Amino acid sequence: MVSLDKGLQHLEETGEDLVSIIKSSNAESIARAVVEKRQQLFDLLINTRKTTSQLLNDMMRTEELVGQKLLDTEARKSEAARELESLQQELERYQARKHTMEAELQFLQGELESLQNSEVEIEALQQEVDEDTTEVIPSAMYEDAIPGSAVPQGDQDKVGVWH
Repeated sequence: MVSLDKGLQHLEETGEDLVSIIKSSNAESIARAVVEKRQQLFDLLINTRKTTSQLLNDMMRTEELVGQKLLDTEARKSEAARELESLQQELERYQARKHTMEAELQFLQGELESLQNSEVEIEALQQEVDEDTTEVIPSAMYEDAIPGSAVPQGDQDKVGVWH
């Protein structure tokens, strides 16, 4: 127990020394400085919390705006994809129509060429016919045409004499 008594006594002396040091070292001003520092840290904590809350709110609003823009962009992308699909189908229809029209054009060009060839042939035949029918036949005298024939008596004034 002696050592316990000595420990208590030593503790008592240390406490008294501390009290005297505190009294002599302006403990009150140190305590005020600690309280002031503590208040500053508390104010800094409050300001940090406010700033953090504001930043989180701003971040949430920004996320909402970005999310909405993303949704709008996706909607525009889907609309553009539908429009592209529609345009591709329309292009395919026009290409099919173009092929049909080209085939019809080739057929009609063949028909036109055939008709032109027929026209050339017809013109050639017509020219041959015209040449054949425009051949000059030498005229003969009417009386000499049929030897020994005579024009009936009543018809002589009606028939001209060919010379």
